[in-house]
Amino acid sequence: VRFIAMRCAGFDRVDAKSAKAHGLTVARVPAYSPYAVAEHAISLLMSINRKIPAASTRVKMANFTLDNSLLGMDIHGKTVGIMGTGKVGQILCKILN
Repeated sequence: VRFIAMRCAGFDRVDAKSAKAHGLTVARVPAYSPYAVAEHAISLLMSINRKIPAASTRVKMANFTLDNSLLGMDIHGKTVGIMGTGKVGQILCKILN
């Protein structure tokens, strides 16, 4: 191993000093698609809101009953709290606006 390529914005998962001492080059993606990350956050929000994990579990168990436990709610008109307004958070705010 001579090169470590990190698919993230930071080096927090690699001991950079130790890597340098062993002659390893460490590279990262300084701006890993903040749009992709924000859109993924939206998809997770919608998945939980629409109870997709619970519905998927039911289907795997061949349980096709319909009841109110699988009802989600409209996001339209709701206030969404966002923790952090860095680059990804700002894009998330724009998408949800």
